Amino acid sequence: MKRIVFKNGQAPYLTDTILNELQDNIEDAIDEMKENLLPVGSTYATDSKTTNPSTIVGFGIWELLEGMILVGASSTDSDFAIGKTGGAKTHTLTTSEMPSHIHELTSWGGAIRAYKASGPTSKWIQDSEIDAGGEITATQATGQGESFNICQPYRVVSYLWVRVE
Repeated sequence: MKRIVFKNGQAPYLTDTILNELQDNIEDAIDEMKENLLPVGSTYATDSKTTNPSTIVGFGIWELLEGMILVGASSTDSDFAIGKTGGAKTHTLTTSEMPSHIHELTSWGGAIRAYKASGPTSKWIQDSEIDAGGEITATQATGQGESFNICQPYRVVSYLWVRVE
């Protein structure tokens, strides 16, 4: 736009064309500043789930991020690349995730004596304490296999919107 030099009380005067062009330029500059302040990838926090940020800022396509925590990106760990998701609210341990341990029963003379080769809460019994004629059998399975909560402590403070376009 051509720069106009104004002098007090002298021409050039502001014509409707110049005023309209000036208003358009101001609006364009404001829109550009907003776009620079909230570029694609920006996060917008609000207490309203129903008001999309585009109705407030006047631009962009925003996606509601629900039920997730924010994690800082890492340039060295691909598990934490921008846009990557992961984790679970609950988890059921698999056999491979359980600590290594052994459960055995040794019986002799009608009595049952516990023997455990590893684990933090077992009573240790030396092999020499088990009668040579004992019979070793496995114990029955225990546990229900239900999932359990693995959420870290949290406090919900707002709805989060992410600008995707």
